[in-house]
Amino acid sequence: MNDEHVPYAPDFTPATLGKTLGEDAVLEWLLRTADNLGTKAELSRAVQANGLTHIEDAKNRRDMASHVIQGLQNYKLVDSSDGDRVGLTNVGRAILDATPEDRPVVFARHILANCNGLRFVEAIQRITLRGDKPSMRLLTPLLDRHATSKNISTMRAWLARAGLFPPKGYELDLGALERLLGEDTSPLFGLSEGEAEFVLAVRLVEEQTGESWVRASAAKTVALQRNPDAAIPHKALSGFVKKLSVEGVCEVGSAGGSGGSGTTVRLIAAGRDFTDGELRNLLAQSQSGFALHKMLTLGEAFRQLESDDIHVCGHAGEMMAVHLCLALGLRVEAWRKRAPEAEIDLIAERTVGLAYQRWMVQVKNTSGSVDSDRIDREVGAAAGTGATHILFVAPRSTLTGPARKEALVRSRLTSLHVYFLDERYFGASIDIVKIVDELKLQARRVAGSKRAEARGRLE
Repeated sequence: MNDEHVPYAPDFTPATLGKTLGEDAVLEWLLRTADNLGTKAELSRAVQANGLTHIEDAKNRRDMASHVIQGLQNYKLVDSSDGDRVGLTNVGRAILDATPEDRPVVFARHILANCNGLRFVEAIQRITLRGDKPSMRLLTPLLDRHATSKNISTMRAWLARAGLFPPKGYELDLGALERLLGEDTSPLFGLSEGEAEFVLAVRLVEEQTGESWVRASAAKTVALQRNPDAAIPHKALSGFVKKLSVEGVCEVGSAGGSGGSGTTVRLIAAGRDFTDGELRNLLAQSQSGFALHKMLTLGEAFRQLESDDIHVCGHAGEMMAVHLCLALGLRVEAWRKRAPEAEIDLIAERTVGLAYQRWMVQVKNTSGSVDSDRIDREVGAAAGTGATHILFVAPRSTLTGPARKEALVRSRLTSLHVYFLDERYFGASIDIVKIVDELKLQARRVAGSKRAEARGRLE
C-alpha cells in the first residue's frame, strides 16, 4: 500500500464512462468485460466503443481507455501481471458477484481498506475539524505528491456511489462512514500493534473453534506465532485484556485457573467486515489513533473541559491533544500509556528530514498552576519511552515562572525538547495556526539553548 498517494486513475469515473453506459452500470460492465476479454488491447477497444463514444477524437479515446485500464489495475480490481493478459482479482470477483445494491458498498470498503481511502477520508475530516471547508487546494498536498486533482476526484466519485459524499463536494456523511466501517471497527483505531494482533488472533481462534468465548492465553499464543514481535505481556495478561474491555473492544470472563491463564474474552469490536490484511491496512492508515468521525471539534473539546464529569473532561483533553498532534503532522501511536511515574496521555511520532521524533503529549485538564515539580516528574516519566519531545498542554492552567525555567533547563541539558502550551493560547476562539506558530518559536528557542550549551562545553 502506498501511503502517499490515492491511486492514479484519471477517467476511471462513473461520470466519464456513464455518459453512454449509465453511471449505475459502469462498475459491473467494466468488471464483466474484463472478465470476458483476455487482453488489455481487447478491453481497450471495448471501453472506447461502449464507454467513450462521446469523445470524438480517436487519440483521446485511446488515451482515456488506457487510463481506465490503469485505474482498474491501480484500484486492484484487475491483474495484468502476465503481460497483456487481464483477469479479475479476488476483490474484483467479489465486487462483480455482489448484488447491484451491495456492489458500491463492497467497492467502497475495498477503497477504504486497500486503496488509502481511509487516509483520504481522514484528510477531509482533519480539514473540517480545524474549521476549514475541504477543497481540492487543501486536499492535494495532504494526499498526493503531484498536484493531480483527477486522482482525488476519482476516489471521491466512487465513495459517493456508496453514500459517503453527496454527488458534488466533500461534505462527509458520518453515518455512512460508520456503516461502511461497521460499528465493531471504530473502537479498534488507536490499538497498539500488540493489541491489534491479539484481537486478530481472537478472531481466528473464534473461527477455528466455533466458540464465542476464547481463552486469552490461547489467543496470545496464536498472536505471537503470527507476529513474534507483538508486545503482549505474559504475567500481566489479565490486565492487558482488562484494558481492552475498558476501551470497548471485548468482554472479559473466566474459565477457572489463576491470572491470565483463566481469563476468557469475547470480542465486541472485531472489524468483521474486513479480512486480517484489510484491518491492518485500516489501522495503519489512521493518523489520529482515533476514529476521526467520532472526534470532537477543537472548540467543543475545549468547552467540555469545563464539565464536572471526570470522564467527559478526560476525553475532551485527549481530543485536544489529538488535534494538536495532527496539526503538527504527527501520527498518534498510543494513548494512556503507563510509565513508571505517570500515565502518558498520548505518544505520537513523525519523521522530519532524516530525523525521527517521538513526542509525549501530557494534558492537564484542571485549572490552577503547573509547577516545576510537575515538569520534573513528567520529564522523568519519559525515560525509557524513546521520547525526543515532550509537549505539556494546560488549556486552563498557567505555568509558573520556575516551571518555565525548568522546561528550558531540561531542554538544554538533556536530549529532550520540552514545549508547553498554557491558557494564554486557548480562548473562546482557538486559533490552531497561532498555536503552531508558538510551538515553532519555542523550537527555535530550545535549539538556540542547546547550541549555547554545546558551545559552552567546548570552550
